[in-house]
Amino acid sequence: RKYNLKRQQNKAHEISKEQWEHCKEFFSYSCAYCGISLQDHMKLYGQELHKEHVNCEGSNRIDNCVPACKSCNSAKWQYSLEEWFVESNPIYSQEKLEKIHNWLNNNKEI
Repeated sequence: RKYNLKRQQNKAHEISKEQWEHCKEFFSYSCAYCGISLQDHMKLYGQELHKEHVNCEGSNRIDNCVPACKSCNSAKWQYSLEEWFVESNPIYSQEKLEKIHNWLNNNKEI
C-alpha cells in the first residue's frame, strides 16, 4: 500500500503544455528510448507518448522527463536508466543515451 502511494505521487508530473511540447519536439516526436514515432504509437496503442520519469524517485518536473512509448514506459518501470537501458536492453544506443542526458542536463529547473 505504501509502495502504491509513492508510485502515484511519482506519477504526478508538474510540466506545462509548452514544456511537454518542447520535450517531444527535442526527441523528434518519438520515444526517447526505442524511437517509435508518435504517429506509429498512436496507430499501435491509440494513445499519446507517456511522460516518463527517467529517475523513478526524481523530480516530477521537466528535468526528469522524456517521452516514452507504452512498451518502454512499462518495461522501464522502477529501474534506473543504467539498469534498464544501458546494461540489458537490445534497443540501447549510445546516441540515444547521449540525447537523453543532453535533454536532462540542459533542462534543469531552478
